[in-house]
Amino acid sequence: MAKGARDVNLAVWIAAPPAKVYRALTGGKELAHWFVVKAEADARPGGRLALTWKGIGTGEYRFLKLVAGREVAFSWEKGCRIAFRLSRQRGRTFVRLTLHAVPYAGKELDCYTMMISGWTMYLCNLKCVLERRWDLREDQPRGSCIA
Repeated sequence: MAKGARDVNLAVWIAAPPAKVYRALTGGKELAHWFVVKAEADARPGGRLALTWKGIGTGEYRFLKLVAGREVAFSWEKGCRIAFRLSRQRGRTFVRLTLHAVPYAGKELDCYTMMISGWTMYLCNLKCVLERRWDLREDQPRGSCIA
């Protein structure tokens, strides 16, 4: 890992089977429901992942590792790598997200803070979309899906 970079772990429980969570992480149509406004996903190791954000544009990434229902990893900004590990526990899916080699020193501190806060929100949105079909990027209905 580069000097001035660190790994960050985030996690969430989702009341959905691992196969459904896996599809949400690898399918273009599914990614657009909780993460971006448009996605093109060639879900195979080395496959292209094009993600389009509202008002920002499109970023190009690559799937690095795929194990159906268990693991998804892809390249990310600034040489980082994103890895999701899924496990079925107590009738729910435990999702562990690791942001690998996130720069945090000097001028990169803003990037570090934005990546952590952004991915925390997206994990919450993934949970809400899969459990209740609520997209936190839009008006939030009454009640909460974060608990």
